[in-house]
Amino acid sequence: MSPIDEIFARMDLQNIREMLLHGVEQPEICADTYEKRLKDAESQAVECVRKWFPKTPENEEMIDKMYAAFSAEQDVYMEIGIIAGVRLAFEIFDPGRGKI
Repeated sequence: MSPIDEIFARMDLQNIREMLLHGVEQPEICADTYEKRLKDAESQAVECVRKWFPKTPENEEMIDKMYAAFSAEQDVYMEIGIIAGVRLAFEIFDPGRGKI
């Protein structure tokens, strides 16, 4: 395989994400849907919390607040991602333009 073919073989959103976030390539591409990946992670987190905090009204309120915090974080990072994507698109289509 030529070096160019190797580059295109690694061109996957999950690899790009890992390089941007962690500076390394992801060794395996996850074929699961976004929904499954989120549901699995959420199930594992809730299972851990349930082990430490039995089901009581107080604990349910705490878990609801945790979900609200995760939701706010998700909203903020989604907005940042959209802005970053638009800025990147401008840079790609007009590289001499500089920063927006």
